Amino acid sequence: MSLLMVMTLSLLIYSVAQKHLREQLAIRNETLPNQINQPVTNPTMRWVFQMLEGVHVVYIAVKGQILQQITGITDIKRKILEFFYTEVQEIYHLEKV
Repeated sequence: MSLLMVMTLSLLIYSVAQKHLREQLAIRNETLPNQINQPVTNPTMRWVFQMLEGVHVVYIAVKGQILQQITGITDIKRKILEFFYTEVQEIYHLEKV
């Protein structure tokens, strides 16, 4: 029963994120590339998550201090992340545009 509740909550969050992204694309009159590199206004979150692959958090120890660096952010990944809430942008250390 609890696994069903977790799955339902996950699907709800997934759906809300997809709806928010599509609304932001419409508001800003923007598109994202689909699997064959054609511009679309209604990408699925599955495809968006695949486009975001390759973003990594790297921790570096320098003189006893741990530094955190986000790597792998390309222009398209930055564009995608800018459609989400400020909290998401802060996680990825994106400057407010």
